[in-house]
Amino acid sequence: MTTLHDSVYAFDADSNTGNNAVLWHVNFTNPAAGITTASGTFLPCQDVTKYSEEGIVSTPVIDAITRTLYVVAKTNENGVVVHRLHALDVATGAEKFGEPVQITGSFTARSGTTVNFNSLHALNRPAVLLNNGLIYIAFGSNGCNDSSHGWLFAYDATTLQRVSVFNTAPEGGLGSIWQTAGPAADPEGNIYVSTGEANFNANSGGQDFGSSVLKLAQAGGTLDVSDYFTPHDQALLSQMDLDLSSCGIVVLPDQAGSHPHLAVTSGKQGIIYLLDRDNMGQFDPFGDTQIVQEIAAAIGPMFSTPAYWNGRVYFNGNAHPVKAFALSNGKLITTPVATSVKLSGAHAPMISANGNSNGIVWNIAGTVLWALDAMTLTTLYNTSQAGTRDTLPPMAHFATPMIANGRVYVGTQTGLVAYGLLPELAISSGNNQSTTVFAALPFPLSVVARDRYTGQPRSGVPVTFSDNGKGGTFSSPVVITDSSGTATTAYTFS
Repeated sequence: MTTLHDSVYAFDADSNTGNNAVLWHVNFTNPAAGITTASGTFLPCQDVTKYSEEGIVSTPVIDAITRTLYVVAKTNENGVVVHRLHALDVATGAEKFGEPVQITGSFTARSGTTVNFNSLHALNRPAVLLNNGLIYIAFGSNGCNDSSHGWLFAYDATTLQRVSVFNTAPEGGLGSIWQTAGPAADPEGNIYVSTGEANFNANSGGQDFGSSVLKLAQAGGTLDVSDYFTPHDQALLSQMDLDLSSCGIVVLPDQAGSHPHLAVTSGKQGIIYLLDRDNMGQFDPFGDTQIVQEIAAAIGPMFSTPAYWNGRVYFNGNAHPVKAFALSNGKLITTPVATSVKLSGAHAPMISANGNSNGIVWNIAGTVLWALDAMTLTTLYNTSQAGTRDTLPPMAHFATPMIANGRVYVGTQTGLVAYGLLPELAISSGNNQSTTVFAALPFPLSVVARDRYTGQPRSGVPVTFSDNGKGGTFSSPVVITDSSGTATTAYTFS
């Protein structure tokens, strides 16, 4: 778990003991040496001074083979703001491959214009991507548009040396990559990002790609656009702050039909764009009929990334229901096949399933976690149903739940919350007894709590005993299970 205070925490995701115990914690600041987070008051524009600090914003990535966590941290080092790429050992939090590297670079356009990366005004919001041995790191504006550009860096995952750098709008500026997901990658190794408001002149020999979806190819030390799609009303989108980059891009599995290689995305207008990755359509000033499909006014403004499961694409527009669109012969059926209740906010849906069955769509709305049936989008559960037992603390912007090993993890403003199946309770002793009125049962009542995932006894579980209002008394109506998973109490008839 990472924080805006430039901290990384590691917890045991499966342990039922030692609740809240931290396995390791590292922090990338050192106030005694003048190294702090980049605070909002230090950053020179109104749009960001209301935020307390800019530390680690993006989601890190883990290389499961080398057991390395790659994380990007922003710090203020004696008045100079920098971003650094850290490679941490997932077992200990120790730095690997030598020292962390400062992210720097410049880009020279064919016109001769050269721009330099400016950490002060840059925000690494998209998640970090690991693909084919390279770490991809995307940047956009942090709200201070001065000297702001969209950037994509590629670093070698083993040496942490920069391999390539790309700028989305070197001549006119802006063009942020601030999408609510990391860059996407297809099986051939191509990288996909979407950009925010900026000039567009790529159709006339320039290299500015405002409000566009870019397909980039890595060749040696060069990262360059191999194809793109720009909506016909790009100028209006940029003028009215209707970015495409508010939405992430999903690379779909191969589909039937004449366009087997597809990608889907949207933007602040809530238009669904279904693109052929082999021929993305580039730019047509008279309309977008050159792309596979465009569905207007279908989902509401998108500030999240769609999800794919079992031939369906799920969208959660801002203050709209989650909607599922089915794929048929390489196109989306224009009417949703399922719609949820209206949800507040615009968090990205996440899906857990057993292959193509038992799908659950998990989503956050306000401070409530929702579980929706993936086929019907009817509500299975939400965290407001059990009083205060499952209530979430105040949430961070654009928080996304993570599902692993039968548990759902949610990062909040104050900590990490894990949800899972409640323990299974079984009577271990004291069943089938009788006694006289005003007398205690001869033997105590005992139950055992077992973990539904492992079958092992669960300690520390509060067990509430009740006689459903019959008027008797328990020596302890609420008992915490001991190390053997047992909770025991005595009962007296009255």
